[in-house]
Amino acid sequence: MNNELKPAMPTKFYLPQLDGLRFFAFFLVFLHHFTTGATYFSPHSVAHFVTIKLSTFGWIGVDLFLCLSSFLLTSLMIMEYRNTGSLSIKQFFIRRALRIWPLYYLMMLFAFLILPAITYFSPALHTEAYFTFVKNHLLPFSVFLGNFSYAYFTNTLTLAIGPLWTVSLEEQFYIFWPILLFILLPRNKRWFFFALGFLVVLSFAVRFYIIKNNIPYPAIWVFTLGRLDPFALGAFLSYLYLNPKFKPRPLIALVLSLFLFKLVICSTGIGMPNTIWQLFVVDLAGCLLIYSALYSRKMSQLLSMKPLPWLGKVSFGLYIFHDIMIHLTADNLIASLTKHIPWLLNSLTLWFVSLALTLLATILCAGFSYHAFEKHFLKLKTRFTIIASRPA
Repeated sequence: MNNELKPAMPTKFYLPQLDGLRFFAFFLVFLHHFTTGATYFSPHSVAHFVTIKLSTFGWIGVDLFLCLSSFLLTSLMIMEYRNTGSLSIKQFFIRRALRIWPLYYLMMLFAFLILPAITYFSPALHTEAYFTFVKNHLLPFSVFLGNFSYAYFTNTLTLAIGPLWTVSLEEQFYIFWPILLFILLPRNKRWFFFALGFLVVLSFAVRFYIIKNNIPYPAIWVFTLGRLDPFALGAFLSYLYLNPKFKPRPLIALVLSLFLFKLVICSTGIGMPNTIWQLFVVDLAGCLLIYSALYSRKMSQLLSMKPLPWLGKVSFGLYIFHDIMIHLTADNLIASLTKHIPWLLNSLTLWFVSLALTLLATILCAGFSYHAFEKHFLKLKTRFTIIASRPA
């Protein structure tokens, strides 16, 4: 790989269309949770069929998030190596901490102290359920091992920390990935490809082991070594994108991506055996979709239309807050509206009103969090930046 890494790269790397795609990934997850158990439509209606599919397969958005993350961070590290001849692992960890830790630990504070104090979406302080919750989850989530406590103590999770397991998964990968790149980048490209292939094979092997030994769900979904596909494929995509000799074929990639997504959606749910191949196929489809967004001018223009890039910019907050907003809106606001506005009881109208108000509440919450809280840490992040990415 060393021969391909000699040309100097630009010192800025920001692709607004990927922020638009990031919001699309969030929206899939949002619909996944919003439509879970939906009773808005007649069981035999098209609308009911569509919402059930979204409820079942909206998790695709999580993997699209992971693919985007791997592509962007690996690209930044490769560009840094090309421009400087080295890779600062220390500065990578500082940048990562400034981006993720403030909001993550703020939500931890809400989950383990503030919400229990007001008995909101959480067991009350000093109750047996609260002590069980703290015993099962406080330490794991504090050190980014929450995906494991999620797997073993799913029934004691609360809404506030439920989405944080994916952050734990990412942080575990990004502990060793910069170190591995530091070793691989000076070597021949075959080592790079071998490492990525090994990660994919390891993921398949671990998922097969989980199924073979009847380890209960959701271990196959959250266990780190079984979820390395999106990181490996995202890193491979970054290599292709930064290779000037590569000739893009965005239309073919888009068609293939849609076919693979359809293959998963038309499969029989997300049962344990299916998860072995579904996760890889979704990750491959996600990377092909990113590839199309990178090279297709029309798709890039579409995803770069305002306010999509801004929504992608605040997507971390959108993801963190959406579960609470969904339940807050459904349990209180929508129930109150239907009492005072009887015509909202129409299923289709109620679904759209509920969706719009919940999404708006989530966007407002995430936007406030970004501009009033997260942005201050992101400004500090620029002090440790070698390749400038998205402006704060």
